[in-house]
Amino acid sequence: MDLLIIDNENELARPIGNVQGVSVTVYDDEVRALNAIERVKPDIIILNYSVQHSHTAEFISLLCRVSEHSKIVLIARALTDDEILDCLIAGAKGYLQLNDMPGFINKLLPAVQAGEAWITRRMVAKLIDKLLHQQIEHSVSP
Repeated sequence: MDLLIIDNENELARPIGNVQGVSVTVYDDEVRALNAIERVKPDIIILNYSVQHSHTAEFISLLCRVSEHSKIVLIARALTDDEILDCLIAGAKGYLQLNDMPGFINKLLPAVQAGEAWITRRMVAKLIDKLLHQQIEHSVSP
């Protein structure tokens, strides 16, 4: 499994270092990472929210356009539900809090690689509600 990490705080590679069968490349610069993603097309992209902060959803959309088969997982210290939902709608396949990484990364990577989403059940319900609300707004507007 090819894994590309975009992390300007140097926090994400350590917990992933122990996972078997994973080739890891780390970038601390989003422009260089974007160029590498376009060239390499990694299986999974792990993105630290701190790289783009409030522009993360837009950056995820860009990553999806550059490498449509790469699966993106967002890592952050803590985000609001709306911030997480925006990133999921933009194309992220999962979200994990930074402090949960050591306990869940061994399960997250194969699950996401297999095409599963990595979000809580509560977030699944909120995502469905938000998508339904958006669809209703689009069907009502002239």
